Amino acid sequence: MVLDLLRDDLAAKLDGHVMRWQRELAASYETWEQKYAVSLREIRAGREAATGKLEGFLKELGYAG
Repeated sequence: MVLDLLRDDLAAKLDGHVMRWQRELAASYETWEQKYAVSLREIRAGREAATGKLEGFLKELGYAG
């Protein structure tokens, strides 16, 4: 009976720690997502701008038609 109570108490504490860790992990992920997330549209726009610049430089150097 005493062991059952101790086991239940330990299980409850462990569950609390796991839930807290999951919340902290989710909060960290949300922070990283907000800080580092770049949409595919933004990536493609940057790629198109870089492609345009490169083509312009290549034309100036006589490498592109």
